[in-house]
Amino acid sequence: MKRIYLSSVVVFLTITFTLSCASKTTPTSTPSTDVSVVSKPVISEAAILAGHQLFDQNCSKCHRLFSPTEFNGKRWVRIIDEMAPRARLNAEDKSKVLAFVLSNAKK
Repeated sequence: MKRIYLSSVVVFLTITFTLSCASKTTPTSTPSTDVSVVSKPVISEAAILAGHQLFDQNCSKCHRLFSPTEFNGKRWVRIIDEMAPRARLNAEDKSKVLAFVLSNAKK
């Protein structure tokens, strides 16, 4: 029993030593994690204009129109997520309205 245990330890140490001596490759370049390098999705001017029309037509049915500059982008996302089903906006129209308000949102 001792002999099996001892040989197992020797095999384990040999493998560990061999692997630790193996050559390691290092990446020649590291991926950039700088947020300023990551590009924002490009939203067409046509989508923003369509979003403006949808915003004016649909949102004014139930309440006063809020200026996009009244809220920041994070708040607008929550508002549009909540209000789009009530205004019966499909996913495409919702994204256009969101593009409009976010392009003009408070910084």
